[in-house]
This record gives sequence, structure tokens and C-alpha cells, in this order.
Amino acid sequence: MRINYKDKIRAISVLLTIVIVSCKPSIITAQKSLQGIKSFELLGNDIYPEGICIDTENGTIYTGSINGKGIQKTLHGNTKYLLKPSNSFVSDNILGMAVDDPNNRLWVCSNNLGAFFQNQSGEPKLSILNTDSGKLIRSIEKKDFSPDFNPLFGDVVTDSKGNAYVTNLASTAIIKVSDDFSEIEVWEDFPKAPDGKFYILNGLDVSANGENLIVATYKTGYEGALATLFKVNTKNGDISEIDCNDSVEDFKINGIDGLAFVNDSTLVGVSGNGKLLRISMSNNLTKATIQVISTGTKAESILLEPSTVALFDGKLYTTNSQANRFFSGKPPSLPFMIMEIPLDIIGLNQ
Repeated sequence: MRINYKDKIRAISVLLTIVIVSCKPSIITAQKSLQGIKSFELLGNDIYPEGICIDTENGTIYTGSINGKGIQKTLHGNTKYLLKPSNSFVSDNILGMAVDDPNNRLWVCSNNLGAFFQNQSGEPKLSILNTDSGKLIRSIEKKDFSPDFNPLFGDVVTDSKGNAYVTNLASTAIIKVSDDFSEIEVWEDFPKAPDGKFYILNGLDVSANGENLIVATYKTGYEGALATLFKVNTKNGDISEIDCNDSVEDFKINGIDGLAFVNDSTLVGVSGNGKLLRISMSNNLTKATIQVISTGTKAESILLEPSTVALFDGKLYTTNSQANRFFSGKPPSLPFMIMEIPLDIIGLNQ
């Protein structure tokens, strides 16, 4: 079932409760450097890109639209569609994506969030596509789970063996899908938030040794709380909360969207109001310090609501999602862009 534009805006806003911030117009054009930062234009005037991932074997960047406008692939600054708008392989709102390089697979989280909030199924789809052709390899949907489990796919990451791990937005759960799609596990043993509400899980990444996931919460259900992180064992699903008590108090991080390991003990993330975050891990990934990364006034002015992140060849890639304008109905600042930021200029050398 399709719903209209206003319904989608309302539904996504209710789910994610994104903090809206004012944004300045972009001050660079495609592939023009500013303090080492580059940008690459995307196709279309209303795509609102959210998910981003990179094929680390050839550097191809994949971006997905939260506005039903398909999936694009960018290589050497040239962009084309992998999956055109209104394709039945995915639902209207594409969120997280991940590339499984060795198997040429693109994992895509998509849902119809407006339908979900109208007490309908939400058409959740975890679509596995061929990275070259865009052809559908497999689609995992509600029918693949027990009748009492409601999937709403948020973000996804794959490990070196081809297994996929997905955050569920409709409940506090991690979904693990084996590389051959024969096994689907649901890990739900998460603690409740301090106010008794469930955590909404969002960004996640897998450690270099493949043994653990670091999973971020987007919304905790209570105001003024710092973001919460969890450590999840990839073999048995054991879950433990990470101590974030030393994190900065002068910036209330009400949630984390994208998340990616820079090295064994450092991750980069994006906060709910579009700030880049440095997450320093210690004590065998049981303790974390979350800090806001200052990229300088000029650099921050060109980051228009970054969402998810991807790393490749010493650089961070994120989309100018302009989600705040999508939710409010304000016209976007065109063109939509992928931002390329060298890690060294934001103090995140690999």
C-alpha cells in the first residue's frame, strides 16, 4: 500500500523523533574541495538520501532514498541508478544498507513507515540485491519470522563470513541472518530504559575480529539522556550495556544514527541532530567515551543533516540527507550530495 507524502513525513517523525536544527545552504559544488572535504552530486531533486555504504573492493558508493526514490551507485564521481524509483524489490523508505563485498551482495533495510503507523504491516523488507545488476537475490519479510514478531528493519552490517546483523525499530531486537539465509535468529534480551520504555536500536557495526557488535540507541524514551551503547556477542547473542558515564555532558546526545569502527578501539557516529561523534572504547569494549567532533564552522555548514556513515581508504563518507527539511516539508537545498571527509582533518586517523 502506498501513502501520501505528508503521511510519510508524519510517520517517520513520530518514529525517529529527530531533533531539527537550522541548516545553511551548501557552499560547495560537486567535487570541489573545502578544507580537504569533497562532495559528489546525487541524481534527483527529492531523493533525501539516508543509507550509505561502500564496496571496499572497488570504492563504489551506494546510497538509498527515504522518499521512495530508489538506490544510486557512485564511482569516481559518476552516479547512476542501481535500483530505480518505485521498484518492487524494496519498500518506500530505505534506511540502512551494507555491502557484502566477497559475495557481491547489497543488503537493504526498507519499510513503509506510514503504513506501519496506521497499524498495517509496514511492508518491511530486508532485500539482498546483486551489487552489479540490482537484481533481487532474496527478500526477508514478516512471513519469515514467528507470528508474534514484528520486524521494522533499521540498520544492517555484515561480517567477514557474510552473516548480516540488523537492528529492529519496532522492538529492541537484533536480527541475525546467516550467509546462506538458512538461519534467522532474533536476540531480544535487552534491558529496559530507565523510564521503563524500550530502547530503539539504530546504528551498529561489527568489530574487526567479528566477535562483537557495538549497537547504538536512537531514542531512549526519556529526555536529556546521553546515548546508550550495547555490546552484543555475534556467536550467542549475549548482550551487555556499555558504560558511557564519562561522556561529555555539555551536549545532550539524544541518539546515534550511523556508526562505524575506525580502528579496534574507536568508532565514528552521527548524533540525532547531525553532529559527528567520536566514540572511544576501552576495557575490552565495555566502556565508551562519546565526544562531539568539531569540524570547523565552514565544514559544519556543508553537512546538512548527515545520517549514516561509511569508511573507505582513510575517508569518511556520509549523505547530506536534509532529513529535517523532509520532515518539516521545507524545500531542500539542491543538489543532494555525498560528503567525503578525510579522517585526519577530524582527528580520526586510522
